[in-house]
Amino acid sequence: MDNLRLYFFSYLFHNGNSDLKHAKISILISCIALAQYCFMTIGVKLGNKIGTRFITIIGVIFINISFILMMVNTNYALIFISMIIFGLGCGLSNLSVIKNCWEYYPNRLGLINGIILAGFKISSSILYYIGDYLIINPKRMGMKEYYAIYSREVSDKFFNYIIFLAILVFILSIIAVCLTFNYQEEDPSKNEEFIGETISANNDSSNLCRYFCSKANCFLSIFCICGPCI
Repeated sequence: MDNLRLYFFSYLFHNGNSDLKHAKISILISCIALAQYCFMTIGVKLGNKIGTRFITIIGVIFINISFILMMVNTNYALIFISMIIFGLGCGLSNLSVIKNCWEYYPNRLGLINGIILAGFKISSSILYYIGDYLIINPKRMGMKEYYAIYSREVSDKFFNYIIFLAILVFILSIIAVCLTFNYQEEDPSKNEEFIGETISANNDSSNLCRYFCSKANCFLSIFCICGPCI
């Protein structure tokens, strides 16, 4: 969505939001990130109580609801609410799953984070080219210069991109729920010689998780609040 914000703006502009300004799209994107980071810590705490798989199910349900709401309306206020729900769903599930991975592989924290970040960036680039060059604007039509918007012929195809994303998210949600398992420590009696090492590694993982939540979460939340003003 962020990479294709000009198409997103044009789509909303031509469908009942003629007073919409470009700044509102930037505010919307920032608020999505803010909602996501605010609910990350809550997601981890709930995941510890009800299980990583269950909090993942709750998160992907919110994410899918947000895309359904985007497909049935074009009002900016309702789009705003739907995208906040999207951020809420991501926040509840994302960090809880990452923490679960840390518990499984306490000595591979850097590798896990690298795989996750690479997945975000690579998929973002791939989806940008699919949306821009294959779905929305394959004819490479330009914008109307006087207001920096695309024609209705182009912008209405953004709805097809939303449908594509909704189907993709639904498939990924099923995969996520099926492949997510709650971490369970091994029985110490079966491997006594590694008790001290395992406990130390898990404690390091938990400490890193708490540090991440308290420091990065606060910084990113403040940054997202100040972003639209900047």
